Amino acid sequence: RVSMDEITRNIRIAGFGLTSSPSIVVGSDTLKIYYKLGANVDTVIYYVSRTDPVHPNLMKKIGSSTAQVYAENIDSLKFSQNGKLVNVRIVAREDTKDDHYTGDKYRRRILSSNVKVRNNI
Repeated sequence: RVSMDEITRNIRIAGFGLTSSPSIVVGSDTLKIYYKLGANVDTVIYYVSRTDPVHPNLMKKIGSSTAQVYAENIDSLKFSQNGKLVNVRIVAREDTKDDHYTGDKYRRRILSSNVKVRNNI
């Protein structure tokens, strides 16, 4: 939930201080947000890393810094855009298997949110 709150908050700030460049770039599983608080244009990128297939992680990369693990055990991150409306969908799963659960034994939770981009697109 904390990840979803921050992603939606950053979508709302997308484009702040910009006049001509895009405020967001939406890929099916990647979101790149642009805004300008100071002299430079800042970027935030969210995506899922599967370098450890047992524990996929939501990654957050700010500007040119190294990407950091933002949330653990995120199965998927999906974005879609319709005009100024961006839909964010996160599928998270538990860290450990539950032998009493069907399928691959991991319980999952789905969070979905629609966010309106306030600034220019």
